[in-house]
Amino acid sequence: MASTCFVHERKHKFVKRYAKDVTNLASYSRTVLSEVLSQQLHDVVSPNAFDISAGLNQPIKVASKRVASFLLAQLDLTDGQHEVCESNCARLAAGGVCTRRDVVLFKDGERACAGQVWALASLNGEACAVISVWRFESSGACQSLWAMSDGHELVPLQDILCAVCWSETAENVARILVPYQFRGFPIDLCQSISCIEIKKQTSHYATSIGLSCRRCFSRKL
Repeated sequence: MASTCFVHERKHKFVKRYAKDVTNLASYSRTVLSEVLSQQLHDVVSPNAFDISAGLNQPIKVASKRVASFLLAQLDLTDGQHEVCESNCARLAAGGVCTRRDVVLFKDGERACAGQVWALASLNGEACAVISVWRFESSGACQSLWAMSDGHELVPLQDILCAVCWSETAENVARILVPYQFRGFPIDLCQSISCIEIKKQTSHYATSIGLSCRRCFSRKL
């Protein structure tokens, strides 16, 4: 008799949601599989199931007072006339997702910068991320070193390239594993990123709130 084995990797919580309540061991595998399949069929018929544009992922909730007040204050907007939402996960324009506390590469004009995501929010339907921007130190064939900092920048979600693997090698120094598509360029990753012809796009988010460029914030969330 073969043991029940679900290959679900990072989806273990999704399977355990139904598996933990099943007590009929005679049809355990069939019952769990049926419940998981039913949930997936329900998910694919939702209105935004195949939305691949940059934006917040469900569940989307009303932003906390701390996040809402931070965004409105930094953009010189008054409270009460703007819809501010937040989520723990967001879709990226280049594909993939990022979550809070992820380290990401993002576009700043024709160069790339790195930083850690502290909040994913939307203001009047325009998605953005609050990122603590790190200072570039050096790079190698497949990795780069960055000095971690607390300065925050408001970045349109469509400008985030990808989430990356990283580790803190020393106090306030982070080592980033450079994605394959960005490897093999000159030492300064920030300048070499333009070599792969990343097109500079005007941020609809920035123009919608009257900003010609992103503003750098030093206040902590």
